[in-house]
Amino acid sequence: MLIATGDWTMENVAHIEQVWQTIPYKQTITWDVSGITTFDSAGMLLFIDYFQALQKKVKVQVVGYTKKQEDMFKLLNKTYEETMTPTKQNTLESIGKKTYRVYQEIESFISFIGTLFYTIYHTIISPKNFRFKEVVYHIHHSGFNAIVIIGLTAFLVGMVISYQGSVQLAKFGADLFIVDTVALSITRELGPMITAIVIAGRSGSAYTAEIGAMKI
Repeated sequence: MLIATGDWTMENVAHIEQVWQTIPYKQTITWDVSGITTFDSAGMLLFIDYFQALQKKVKVQVVGYTKKQEDMFKLLNKTYEETMTPTKQNTLESIGKKTYRVYQEIESFISFIGTLFYTIYHTIISPKNFRFKEVVYHIHHSGFNAIVIIGLTAFLVGMVISYQGSVQLAKFGADLFIVDTVALSITRELGPMITAIVIAGRSGSAYTAEIGAMKI
């Protein structure tokens, strides 16, 4: 006979788990829950966990439960089984879902391209609908206002490159080429990349916040 008493609530879960470790197993167990005064969802889930663990080893019979406890057990046990039981997919079903997902992405991309070309065509044949004022505003807001932070970032990166490059090139007596190295690297490679990163981080996040506020 296994007798459960007290409050099976969230506050007593740790204590119940400690006591549970000391319970011996027999071939048949009659679990009396009439002594339990309070059940919450955490206690019931713990009971379900122990009940299913015992069922795998011995025969368990639960007695002394009330109608309310039985209803809670049925409700949470159904949710517990749906959560713990992994859904199995065969190979054909997995291939079908992946194919449909790729199809949706291709459809969205084609729809975007179509909308883009339609908008460009509509703007060409109806230039009066082109919102020139708004375009200039966003160019100024996203590009011109970002020149300061872009220039500062490029200056700091160039300074680091010149400092590190001068140390390495001085070993070969080629420290005179540090000016050409910094000028070419910043102008050809790092300059556009730094600009793109700053624009994406600064202006892109601003667009995202603005669109989010519009949606709300």
